[in-house]
Amino acid sequence: VVAAVGGLLYRQITDSFRSGEEQVIVARIEPGRTLAVLITGKGQQLLLQGLKDTCLNLAENETLKINEDGSLKYSLSALSRMPEWHTLRIPKGGEYKIVLDDGTEIWLNSASELRYPAHFVGNERRVYLTGEAYFQVVRDEKRPFIVKTRGLQTRVLGTEFNVQAYLTDKVNVTLVNGQVAVKVPEDSREILLKP
Repeated sequence: VVAAVGGLLYRQITDSFRSGEEQVIVARIEPGRTLAVLITGKGQQLLLQGLKDTCLNLAENETLKINEDGSLKYSLSALSRMPEWHTLRIPKGGEYKIVLDDGTEIWLNSASELRYPAHFVGNERRVYLTGEAYFQVVRDEKRPFIVKTRGLQTRVLGTEFNVQAYLTDKVNVTLVNGQVAVKVPEDSREILLKP
């Protein structure tokens, strides 16, 4: 009887220790895939997933080309004055490349959003970013390229740089080539970055 009771007590004690152990679950992290949602100025939403080597017509003579690699390229006519603002939203697990009207190439990372005009007009090229993007800006000394994020404004003429501006983190600007001027809105000074 003593041996049976002792065995039951031993089993209950070891079972209670096992239930307190943490279970480790191995999750497979998939690489980012080409995935985005394009929102036009009129509110139309287009899912950009799996589309390659095709064209999307926005208006007369205004087309968007999706290249062989799945990236989006604006091919607007030289007479276009359509300053309609578009938004490119990248969900978690996605990534996307876009070529703007001026030839600037942008690689957007997961959980990012870029707001930009379909056609640049005026004396500057301004875009708004939430999340992370890598820029290769086409040089145009008459029209600086400005990236506006939460808390920072980055002004460039033509260069390569990365901006990380997720809502939960500090804003980071990493310069690869050329130079950029970074400005905090509350401060009148611009800080010039060089690689």
